[in-house]
Amino acid sequence: MLKVINLYRKQGDFELKNITFEVRKKEYFVILGPSGSGKTTILDCIAGLRKIHSGRILIDEQDVTYLPPEKRNVAYVFQANTLFPHMTVFGNIEYPLKVRGIQKEKRKHMVIEIAKKLGIEYILNKMPREISGGEARRVELARALVINPSVLLLDEPLAHLDEPLKRELSLELRKLRKEWNIPIVHVTHDQRIAFMLSDKIALLQDGRIVEIGDSIKLFLNPRKVYTAKFLGFENILEGEVISCSDFGSVIDVHGIKFFVPEKAKESVKIGFRPEDVIIFKELPIKTSLRNIFEGRITEIIPQGPIMMLEVDVGIPIKVLITRGSLETLKLGVGEKVFIGIKAAAIRILED
Repeated sequence: MLKVINLYRKQGDFELKNITFEVRKKEYFVILGPSGSGKTTILDCIAGLRKIHSGRILIDEQDVTYLPPEKRNVAYVFQANTLFPHMTVFGNIEYPLKVRGIQKEKRKHMVIEIAKKLGIEYILNKMPREISGGEARRVELARALVINPSVLLLDEPLAHLDEPLKRELSLELRKLRKEWNIPIVHVTHDQRIAFMLSDKIALLQDGRIVEIGDSIKLFLNPRKVYTAKFLGFENILEGEVISCSDFGSVIDVHGIKFFVPEKAKESVKIGFRPEDVIIFKELPIKTSLRNIFEGRITEIIPQGPIMMLEVDVGIPIKVLITRGSLETLKLGVGEKVFIGIKAAAIRILED
């Protein structure tokens, strides 16, 4: 297990503050946040590449806070390509074993074994300049894992790959989670990658963890405004509670009344995803929807096979539908429509 407890580091005007989390064996933990939020600095501190000013780091219950990097048994795959250009793929993977003084025949066996697991045994005799970007990432993973580390750290390992390679390597990383009995900490700014791979996610903003939790729970039920915005809640609205009971609350947003199945305070922010908004050409007669509003389409923005609509119901509401649904319903700018939002899809959010 990896434990990070109240980690604090100051560098210039930037501070990492109260960074606390733990990652169990076989758990894939993603630190998600925008550039400059401190993601890589956290990895560097865990690896021992940067000193921390206070806090503790434990690996398998051993306090490694002040140990040098070579004493931590941590493997680190950096964002940039770090393969030695003058060594073959075999030599690159073998290098950390050589440094540890492992006997030659055993090194050879370990390199071949890890290469087979990652499907790169066919390029062992090639030079780094002769392999593709995806193969290079696999080589770096092999070099990291061949030492049988206690923790694996991944710094945006898919950042510079095209989409097909990203998908392919994402599947490889999912396999790693199952096959290796170690904690994995992966930092990224890409929420699609984060939710595809993670068991748990910590959302980072300006050196602080805003929210942390199981990935599915965090995706469906964020509690913070920042988390909701970052994770695709395009509709964030501020309103006043006009009634509240054990069954829920009615919230007035500039004259538009939303029913939410939660108790709320006098002034509150609510949020919901554009894909949770249903659009109708006619007012639905038989429906369980508690929130139905009439409006007009003011904008249609293509997003590949998905279309983002903005509907003015007295306030602007963003709606996601498929291109096929748009064509079937024959929707256009200026058209009158009705939208419905399930009460359970609306979240009460904290600043």
